[in-house]
Amino acid sequence: MDFSIGEFSAVSGLPPQTLRFYHSQGLLVPASVDEQTGYRSYGMHQVEQAVLVTTLRQAGLAVRDVRRALDNLDRAGAMLHDHAEAVERRRRREDQAIGEARSLLTSWPEVRTDRFAGQVVLSAPVPHAEAGTREGHVVDERWYDWDRAHRSFHDTVRRLRGVAAARGLEQTGTAWKTPAAETPRQSADSMTADGPHWLAKLPVLTADADSVAGALPPGVEVQSWPGRDELGIRMPGPATTAKYSMALSRLVTHHLDGVFPDLGPGGPRLVVHDDAFELFVRSVPVDEEEFPMIKGFAGADRFTDRAKRVVALAQDEARMLDHDHVGPEHVLLALLSEGNGVAPQVLESLGITLEALREQVERIVRRGRRAPSGDVPLGPRAREVLERSLDEAQRIGQSYVGTEHVLLSLVRAGEGEGEGETVATQALVGLGVDPDRVSREVRQLLTTFRS
Repeated sequence: MDFSIGEFSAVSGLPPQTLRFYHSQGLLVPASVDEQTGYRSYGMHQVEQAVLVTTLRQAGLAVRDVRRALDNLDRAGAMLHDHAEAVERRRRREDQAIGEARSLLTSWPEVRTDRFAGQVVLSAPVPHAEAGTREGHVVDERWYDWDRAHRSFHDTVRRLRGVAAARGLEQTGTAWKTPAAETPRQSADSMTADGPHWLAKLPVLTADADSVAGALPPGVEVQSWPGRDELGIRMPGPATTAKYSMALSRLVTHHLDGVFPDLGPGGPRLVVHDDAFELFVRSVPVDEEEFPMIKGFAGADRFTDRAKRVVALAQDEARMLDHDHVGPEHVLLALLSEGNGVAPQVLESLGITLEALREQVERIVRRGRRAPSGDVPLGPRAREVLERSLDEAQRIGQSYVGTEHVLLSLVRAGEGEGEGETVATQALVGLGVDPDRVSREVRQLLTTFRS
């Protein structure tokens, strides 16, 4: 029994235009086609094929996959199984995205204050995972793959748990990860594609950390993390570059009277949950009694703990040279003396040592006649450098003042007034370093950090 295309449409439930499309794609080819009129007719046996095609299409298979299934019915079951798993993964992602959207729409992530209790932790670098595939496609290596980093982190945590169990140590809290930047070598390696980019931290209970340290396998160490006040934010869903950047930006730009966020010692803590992640940074109270020299100019509360230490160390550098006030040259010496942060990293990469810089400064300005008594005050040029460091931070789009901003302000101090206007810039030139190059190196390093 033959059906016209209209009759077959009524029986199969497929519109005539769909039948014509399936015909063009090699599915449901008519039993006969009149070459002169183009009249299509279908056989009764094709109703069964129409049912199978319709069912496969309703299951979500693309036309090309339906054609492959019909051409190889022995493989059709396996193909349908693979398709079902892909659909299930997509549904989980969609459910997760719906949950994230609901969370963001009902309660936008806000910064909160928290207290982190001091803990002893086992620490190990998180290996950089090899390239994988996602939905049948090779992962684009231009983008950071947070999924792989997340899996590698959990593998490292499982390894640390095994180490702890073998030594009778009890896990006392949730593991977290921090950027791999605790040593100069880690910092250098973390800037490469191969990493490691993270360190895993597993809190454990032990009465004698020193005794544990001698029995740990290579790559694992025991550390004491002191208690600290923190600013934290919770982001729904898995970590991505965009969400991590948003969380970090929210934390470092959060304004709280008497407190500023510090990305210095210990760095940010990233705690991964099944349905969210939390990011914490240390919050440091502005203590003008500890750093009395930061009094007296607007924006001093935005100096990081490390930058404030530089101001205090500058006073020590001036006293060592028997100078009665702090100048830009003492601030430059203090940046190297502090030893941590972007500024000393840049200066040391240019071959500048603290000893050579002190010798150069003393050659230019000589020692004072007598040792100063009491506090050594900020001179007008040093105060100008510190105040202008606020502008440098704003120019880069950062709300805090770190050692990098102080250094940028220092090398700009003589702009428009002739090269070598300050002793600091004269000392740099005397050591064969162009102040403009210092500025370029700082900006390049900051750009690399952001990338």
